[in-house]
Amino acid sequence: MTVVIPIISAAGGVGKTTLSLMLSYVLSPNYRVLLIDMDPTAGLTLRMLGDLTYQRLLSERKSLMDMIRDDEHGNVNIRNYMIYGRQVKSYDDEIILYPQFNEVAVLSPGEGFDEFFAENQNIDVGKMVWKVLHRSGIDGLFDVVIVDTAPFFDKRYTLIALYDVTRAVVVLRPTLTDTNRTNTMINKITGLFRKMDEKVPVFTLVFNFDPNKYVIEAKTLSDVLKVQRIDIENSGRLVSMSITGRTRKVDEMLRRNLEALVKLNNSVIDYFNYVLPHNVRFSDESFPQDNHVIADRRISDNDRAVLQVTLSNLVNRFGIKLNLGYDILTV
Repeated sequence: MTVVIPIISAAGGVGKTTLSLMLSYVLSPNYRVLLIDMDPTAGLTLRMLGDLTYQRLLSERKSLMDMIRDDEHGNVNIRNYMIYGRQVKSYDDEIILYPQFNEVAVLSPGEGFDEFFAENQNIDVGKMVWKVLHRSGIDGLFDVVIVDTAPFFDKRYTLIALYDVTRAVVVLRPTLTDTNRTNTMINKITGLFRKMDEKVPVFTLVFNFDPNKYVIEAKTLSDVLKVQRIDIENSGRLVSMSITGRTRKVDEMLRRNLEALVKLNNSVIDYFNYVLPHNVRFSDESFPQDNHVIADRRISDNDRAVLQVTLSNLVNRFGIKLNLGYDILTV
């Protein structure tokens, strides 16, 4: 059975696309992975495949929107609308992807989402989109489908990604604004699902930030939720995020936000135990495209091991197992 992993957020720039790529990176050696770019700005597609490739995909009518339009005239085959990582060289010979992405398929969003929603505003758009996707053959072709979405400022894309799933990943930073926005988003989604008499999915919170820049917030997150970081530079040791001093006002307000976010919604929320690895080698400039020029930006064996062990705890929540020959070292 195909596992669908929606990646959503209340705010932009929190790392949904980075996490989507991280997951496909560690899953692809053992699972057939499809990345669906459900963001109308095509952020994931552009980051992975480049601007030239995306424009060529549009000209060849290879996108989610093209597939939806064509389905009106009969059944469609997803093979005609997606692209594998190994095919990118034939579109843009300057792009070199890490080999883990060779067998990862990407379905770009295409153009015209606004028009599509305007035309279908009175029907269940999520049901329509997923009916087309299942009819196109994703269930037989892929083991895991990862859905990258637009921020909840436009809730339509989030709600499509959440259609008929039991669990979703929510990416956020441990800031006052992000926690407030996330709480509001989950309350709105929960209300909409209950109004439609639908089962509310479980939301797994994943904190993504640089603990060296968000020092006070990291300490509060560690105190309240016992979230740790894995030291990517120190053989994957678990590290509690702590400081000798703190700004009391920020700490107290954030502490209340975190407790409200988790405890008041405890029936539909759990949270990931580790902060995602924050390193330039997983940044926009060097991941998923392999940088052969700048050696210190290439992913090392240690980086790969830490990423695999970290994310194995996340994919386990979706019933997915990673075969690992090592464990995280504890302090």
